[in-house]
Amino acid sequence: PKQLTREFYQPITLDRPEYNDEISDLVSALNRGRKQVAEFAEAKKTYENQLEYQANFDMLTNLPNRRHIEHHLNIEISNQEHSSKLSKLAILFIDLDGFKEVNDSLGHSMGDKILLESATRLKGLVAEYDGYVARFGGDEFIASFRCKSREDAEFVAEKTIQAFKENFTLNDSQLQLGCSIGVVLYPEHGENTEDL
Repeated sequence: PKQLTREFYQPITLDRPEYNDEISDLVSALNRGRKQVAEFAEAKKTYENQLEYQANFDMLTNLPNRRHIEHHLNIEISNQEHSSKLSKLAILFIDLDGFKEVNDSLGHSMGDKILLESATRLKGLVAEYDGYVARFGGDEFIASFRCKSREDAEFVAEKTIQAFKENFTLNDSQLQLGCSIGVVLYPEHGENTEDL
């Protein structure tokens, strides 16, 4: 029984010389069934993990998606409430300027390249603050990180604006977009994710 309930497949072996009898046939059938159950359980686990990932992450950029943002911010707000540190939670809402025109004039594949490069730039910017970046939807992103003051948050926002002034390279051509950013701090500007 212990061998049958193990998480991973391990065949049952009989501590006796090998006979071609009903007990051997039964053990062989049990081993086949247990192996199939273990394979099914592993496939089910893989499928559930894949579904969980698809529900919480953007398939293009591999950034957390809108659904994950709320979950993450709720955790951050809870941590902030129980923290004795004099820090603030800063949240940046970043919107790419002129992105629709890129999609309309150069096509969606070029737009996808812009989004991927934007995700890379944003991750690099907030990495030094141990921050979080997610794709809110379309050409909109959310970044969150801890800081000491509004001035610190605005400094990161300004660095982000400067980073997006750098040209995007698309098939040997240069393109400049820019971005617009909204900055809020918890708890000054809202006490829950919806307000923020």
